[in-house]
Amino acid sequence: MPVHWALVSFWAWGHLRPESNLAVNLASKFPDLIISFLVDAEVAQKCKDEMARYAFLGGDERVLSRIRVIAVGRVPAGMTPEIEKRFAMMDPRRVPKSRRIAEARIHQAIDAMMRMESFKDDTGTLWKPVAAKPNLVICDILVGYVASELKQRYSLPVYIYFVGSATCFTRLYAPTALGGRCAGYTEECRAIEADAYRAEGRTFSQIAQHVGKYFLQTDDRSAIDQVWAWSSKFKDDVIRVKGLPPMYQWEDLPQSAWFPSVYELASYGLQLVECSDGVIFPTVLNIVSI
Repeated sequence: MPVHWALVSFWAWGHLRPESNLAVNLASKFPDLIISFLVDAEVAQKCKDEMARYAFLGGDERVLSRIRVIAVGRVPAGMTPEIEKRFAMMDPRRVPKSRRIAEARIHQAIDAMMRMESFKDDTGTLWKPVAAKPNLVICDILVGYVASELKQRYSLPVYIYFVGSATCFTRLYAPTALGGRCAGYTEECRAIEADAYRAEGRTFSQIAQHVGKYFLQTDDRSAIDQVWAWSSKFKDDVIRVKGLPPMYQWEDLPQSAWFPSVYELASYGLQLVECSDGVIFPTVLNIVSI
């Protein structure tokens, strides 16, 4: 009996490449599995090429016939040169129009699969129903805004694909007592924005980057950290995550560069973690000495 899974990827190559490899690995491991791999149309061909390369190295290119690479949305096309220049200064709560369109197209594609209907993707390819509806969704951590709605609508199990290590995941999403950073982060940002003294005329983007820096017990603001990672939730500057040596809060992002996607990782990513049924890591289960 065929089994059908949907895999919702993220277009950036550091995410898309391991997710392409994951699809090949899953198809190789489960001979009855059909995968609908939803990918941004701008990088769909690159994704196919990577799958073909990886399947060739694995010695069984036949698995590719069970991976449907479905092109939906064109998010990178919305990143005009003007937006790229302002990207690091933009309000991270703003959703680019191209992403909203891509989100709608992902939902339309999965809705059609659940109704067992044919549909066209954004390259004009017609996709007909397969032998089964999707009964599992695997979703990139940066596409959390899609998965939670799908889970609610169809009661589908949702697994996260997380491109980092398990300790990185712990630092982001564990409870605060275990060194987790994201629980309460967006609330912290909004609280500072709502307080004129603490906001001190800064934009929300600046607050999100430097959140918590004015909670330090000092009047010397020039001595306060200028990175997003500092939070008043922790008793001191040292973070203790199981499996890692103690580190300072600001070691998460020691450089001055800021990417609004960090805010999404904290807000939407946390929502996805809270509604998910499991996490897939691109790592081995146990540390093996070499």
